Amino acid sequence: MEPILFWVNLNLENELCKPPAKVRQTRGAVFHISATAFLGADCIDATRARIIDRLAHVLCAFFFDHFGGTVSNHIDIVNAMYVALPKQDFETFAKHTHPDFAVVEADSLPFAGTFSGMEGFTQLVTKVFEMFSEFEPNVKAMAAGDDTVMVWIDMKLTGRESGKTINVPMIEVFSFEGDKVKQITPFYYDTDAINAIV
Repeated sequence: MEPILFWVNLNLENELCKPPAKVRQTRGAVFHISATAFLGADCIDATRARIIDRLAHVLCAFFFDHFGGTVSNHIDIVNAMYVALPKQDFETFAKHTHPDFAVVEADSLPFAGTFSGMEGFTQLVTKVFEMFSEFEPNVKAMAAGDDTVMVWIDMKLTGRESGKTINVPMIEVFSFEGDKVKQITPFYYDTDAINAIV
């Protein structure tokens, strides 16, 4: 769910009309509440404007923390995992995984199967690095919901034996339980291209 945030639009040509920084930075839906709608245009003086503005900031913080925070936190976690993976920094990777964590790879891949826990994940990474001398995920975009983050990647791979390099578009789906990743499911655009360079 996209975060739903609020601020009061005071219809005044001053700083009070600007939404709080958190609202300006979010991609969530934003609803304008016009102060004149419930106070009347003649009632908006500077004192009331400041009170309403403070109330708007409180509302923004509340809705961001309760609805927007989870989504942004999940994206931060996925970003951290992508930074850790090429460096084989399993300690950082592991702290974000659920006890029942698993990666499910397609049957058509040379590293097919379900890899459970960090032990299974380490086996998967070992296989991948045995097959490819270059493994470079270039993250193009992310989309997040309540318990899912989907990542669009341009994956650069170089076969260790063939020496051939390809760029394969793919989507990785991160499924969360709370603030831990429970499953990663990659979807490759062209598994034949991957098999051809191994």
